[in-house]
Amino acid sequence: MQFEYPTTVLGATRMLVEGRPYAFVFVGETPEPDRAKDCHGFSIRKIPADPVVFDMLSDVRYGEPTRKNLMMILKQAAGGKSQPHVVGVAPDLPQRKQANLPEKA
Repeated sequence: MQFEYPTTVLGATRMLVEGRPYAFVFVGETPEPDRAKDCHGFSIRKIPADPVVFDMLSDVRYGEPTRKNLMMILKQAAGGKSQPHVVGVAPDLPQRKQANLPEKA
């Protein structure tokens, strides 16, 4: 099952480990209400991704959080659990308005 996840992308990384490519997307969200006292700023999550997603996020820049619709699937994880995995990026959202960021002059 594939689904869209609208979020604020803070960054993306890729690496080679023993010849295998890996990628991760770092996203930031408003902290959960019960964790608000324990978090300043974004609640940050590291989500595994297909390596091709790194290239799809080439417009993400340091210091400029960007609103994106990530295409995700659930993959089986340890202990019979499942975890999200980014497989693509949907067309851009109106970035500044949805992220509640000030318009650039």
